[in-house]
Amino acid sequence: MSRDNDQPESDSGDAASFVGEEEVAEPVTARQNLIAAVVIGAIAVLAMILAARLEIPGRLVAAPGLLPFVVGFSLLLMAVALGVLAVRDGGARNLFDGLGNASDWLRDVERRRTVLLLGIIIAYVVLVDMVPFEWRMPLGVFEFRFSGYELFSTAALTLILWIFWRRPVFPHCLGVSFAMVMALAAVFRYGFRILLPGLG
Repeated sequence: MSRDNDQPESDSGDAASFVGEEEVAEPVTARQNLIAAVVIGAIAVLAMILAARLEIPGRLVAAPGLLPFVVGFSLLLMAVALGVLAVRDGGARNLFDGLGNASDWLRDVERRRTVLLLGIIIAYVVLVDMVPFEWRMPLGVFEFRFSGYELFSTAALTLILWIFWRRPVFPHCLGVSFAMVMALAAVFRYGFRILLPGLG
């Protein structure tokens, strides 16, 4: 058997090869990381402020704002760490150069997605805080509860997956979001006995 026949035809035009997303996307710059850190930090602070404004009906460990406050604080720590690394890599130099006017800046698809993501998160936090409700359905020895947290979390996560997933299928996005939100709510509501935002 010829040795040439054992070699893969890597140079052939018909040969299929996997190309990872990292190989085709432009590398993230320190400046972009710094801007992302500022945006994430602002969202985290807003979430912590709104969580702290929620009423505490009993013990602090059962407060409905405890979970969003902890999540917001974790995001704030990650934003600070990302910002420090970005500044160390020179992201603060000429930070606002090349931004141009708003229309030029929003021509980039990723920037439009970032602005849309920011809007979704702000709307989600405001709706959970401003439109609280709870629906209960007795099921024998178990009482099923569905609150504003599950509704708005599922809607927000579905939109985020729909925007950022490649070739998204809406029923798949909705199903994944609903399953994740309900599982998280069940853990905190029935496992830890911690109230969730939105009268959860």
